[in-house]
Amino acid sequence: MSAGLKSIDCKATAKAMKEYLSEYQDWKLRSMRDLPTISSPKIDSLPKSKFKTPDQQFISHSDAQHEVFKRLDCINKLRNQEPQLGNILYYRFIEKKTVIYLAVKMNISERTLNRYQNTALIKCAFLCEDDMLILRKTSSC
Repeated sequence: MSAGLKSIDCKATAKAMKEYLSEYQDWKLRSMRDLPTISSPKIDSLPKSKFKTPDQQFISHSDAQHEVFKRLDCINKLRNQEPQLGNILYYRFIEKKTVIYLAVKMNISERTLNRYQNTALIKCAFLCEDDMLILRKTSSC
């Protein structure tokens, strides 16, 4: 094991990456919700939600799209290097397939799939452009 990996907290890094990839669906929905629209103002006495200008709508939409593509890019980088690990992350977090479904599809046990998934999460964290996903061990002095 290299000296750089000894200082990495693998469990915390895998958990952070899992949360990061799990947010994919939320960002995708937000990007669809914030699509820029142009509509005429409605004049009535009903309460209204906050009005966003078209510029604000466009910025919000593009920010959400960027977050969606960042997550897909991480997985695609891993897929290019190790297709099996990349596919596990893609189907688990983008397609939302279950562990049982993937284990049967890949003809491996659930335990092996979970082990591969943890390995894939850690490798994906190193390939991702967000450095906050790699968590270091804290020294307890």
